[in-house]
Amino acid sequence: MRLSGSFHKFLGDLFGDWSTSSAGDWKTCPFVPLVLINLTGISNGQAQGQNFRSFTGKTFDNQSVKWYWNTLTTFNVSGLKEKYTRSFDSKGNVLKYLDQQWKSDNWVNSSKYSYTYDGKGFLLDETKENWNSNNWANAERTVFTRDEKGNLLGDSTLSWVSNAWVNSSRWTYTNDSNGNLLTFLAENWINGAWVNSFYLTYTYGSNGHLLTYIAQNWVNGAWANNQRETNTYDPSGNLLTLLGEMWINGSWTNFARETDTYDTNGNHLTQLSENWINGSWVNKARYTWTYDNSGNQTSYLTETWTSGAWANVIRYDYTYDTNKNMLMSLLQYWINNQWENNLKQTFTYDDHGNKLTGKNEQWTSGSWIPSISSSLLVINELPYFLGSIYRFEASYFSFSTGIEDIDFNNQVEFSVFPNPASKKITIESFSFKLSEEGMISVNDLQGQIVVQQPMLKNKTEIDVSGLSKGIYVLKIRLGDKIEAIRIVKD
Repeated sequence: MRLSGSFHKFLGDLFGDWSTSSAGDWKTCPFVPLVLINLTGISNGQAQGQNFRSFTGKTFDNQSVKWYWNTLTTFNVSGLKEKYTRSFDSKGNVLKYLDQQWKSDNWVNSSKYSYTYDGKGFLLDETKENWNSNNWANAERTVFTRDEKGNLLGDSTLSWVSNAWVNSSRWTYTNDSNGNLLTFLAENWINGAWVNSFYLTYTYGSNGHLLTYIAQNWVNGAWANNQRETNTYDPSGNLLTLLGEMWINGSWTNFARETDTYDTNGNHLTQLSENWINGSWVNKARYTWTYDNSGNQTSYLTETWTSGAWANVIRYDYTYDTNKNMLMSLLQYWINNQWENNLKQTFTYDDHGNKLTGKNEQWTSGSWIPSISSSLLVINELPYFLGSIYRFEASYFSFSTGIEDIDFNNQVEFSVFPNPASKKITIESFSFKLSEEGMISVNDLQGQIVVQQPMLKNKTEIDVSGLSKGIYVLKIRLGDKIEAIRIVKD
C-alpha cells in the first residue's frame, strides 16, 4: 500500500508502507500537513524520530552486503553540535540509539532509546530514557502488536509518571488480506479511560491503489466527518487526480484538487494544485520536475498563480556523479525577474554510495558562506530530519566477508571522530574500566589487522596517516565486549 493525497501524500510517497513501516512509530496523523524545511525540494511532511533511530539498512545485490549508518554527527559553524549513535543485533535490528549534545568540549548524554524484537525481526517495544542528574531516567515507552504476517495491529504509548508507566495514547489498525490499511483509530488516555480522538477509513482498487480515505473526529460522543480524499490513477498506477473535500453543513464540499502528469518512464513531470473558491476551481500552485537521461531529477520548479498568470517562486537544481549520487542541491528564489542564489547543500560519498558528509551554504554578497539551515538528510531513500545545522558527517557499518562475527548483544558504547580522517582518529569509550583489558584494531575489508594498540584510558588516539585511502573496520574489545564501526581514511 502507498498512501497519497493532499493531506498525507508526502508520507506515502516518501516513506512507502506507512502502516507497516519497520519502525512503526510515525506519530504523525496522516491528514495533518506538517512543514519540513530542507534543501532537496521536499516541502511537506514530518520525518519523525523512530525511523531515524531504527532504520536497518540497504542491501547491495552486487555485494550481498547490508549497510547501516551507526553514527551521525552534526556541526554548527563554530564546531560540534549533536551526535546520534546506533548499535545493532546480528540481524541488523537497531538495539540502542543514543543522542548526545556537545557541551564544554565533551559529549553529554541527552536521550537514549532501546528496542526489542520478535523472532521475525518485527519491533515489539521501544523505550526512551532521558539523561537527568547524571542518570538515565525513564521517559516514554511504546509497545507494538502485530498479526502473524507482521502487519501492525496497534501500538500503545506510555509515559513514566511517579515511578510507574501510565497510559498516554493508543493507535489501533485493521488491514485487509493484502496488508493494506483499512481503518486507523487514535485514542488518548484521559481521567483513567480511553477517549476517542480521530478515525480514518481507507478503500482500495483491485490493484491495491488507494481510492478514498475519510477522516473523522470524535465530537460530543459521536464520529463526525472531517475530510475526504478521492484518487484516480493511470494504467501504470501513477496518481492522476486527487480531490480533497471538507464536511461542511452536513455535506461534502470541494476543498482542494491536484492533477498530475508523467513521462513514459513514470517520472513525475507536473502537478497542478487548485482551491475551490466561490463555486469554482482556482489555480493555486504549479510544480514542474525535469530529469536527465539517467532518470536523475535535475530540477524542481514552484510557481504560484498571481494576478491571472503563473509567477516563478523557487527553483531547485541538482547535480549527480556517474553513480547517480546527488552531489549538490541548489535553491534559488525568483527576485526582480531573475533567479538569485539562496542556499546550497553539497554531499560526499564513499565507494559504496553511502552518504558521508553534507554541508549548508548561503549566498551572501556574491559568495557562498557557511549557513545554519534546517536540513533533511536522505540515506537509502529514507529521510532523517537533522534540525538546524551547518554540516553533518555519517559513518556506516556493514556485514562483510572476512570480518569475524561480532556479538552485538554485548557491546561497548563509544564514539569515533573525526570520520573520515586523514591523520588521527579519536576513540572515546563510555564504559571504560581500568580493570578491563582493552584493545583497538583497524582491519581492512579482508579482515587483516593493519593497526593495533591497547586501550589504556577512556580516550585513545590512533594514527592512521600511514594507511591507504579507503574503507576500514575499527574494532574495540573491552573485557568480554566488542564493538565495530566503519571508518574512512581520506
